[in-house]
Amino acid sequence: MKKTVIIAIFLVYLASIVVVQFFGLQVVQLQGKVYVSNITVQGITLTNRSEGQSATAGKVNNDAGELWYAFVFIAGTYTEDEESIASNPNKIKVEYLVEPFDASEKEVAYEFDPKNVIFIEETEEIVFLKRATVTIQLSAKDGSPVKTKVKVSAR
Repeated sequence: MKKTVIIAIFLVYLASIVVVQFFGLQVVQLQGKVYVSNITVQGITLTNRSEGQSATAGKVNNDAGELWYAFVFIAGTYTEDEESIASNPNKIKVEYLVEPFDASEKEVAYEFDPKNVIFIEETEEIVFLKRATVTIQLSAKDGSPVKTKVKVSAR
């Protein structure tokens, strides 16, 4: 390397230090909080099935490399009222794992298009009212940018 290149790099380094000190940019140290680094979907469980009915959704192989599960939709007329939701057999729960295991806040937020589905926050269940395919995005609530997506089809 030539001497001028080394001097130019050194001057840029010194200038950046002066700019940071002048504008008062502070380094925020995150103390005592362990952030989520990964969310892994482990499966989909059907939570309201009767004896003899499948209680898990099968993993679908697709060429796009997306995580995709499917289950058999049990036909019926389902509405958004409490009684219909309580008896609906097309209720799923996304089984996920948050890493690291000692993360300070392990809660995730669910994001999806609410067309033909309802989300029950207390139990983190998604209820399908009709046959549909829904892409669910799980995002860490601790402020980290960690997200994962899974497709679920009720066929």
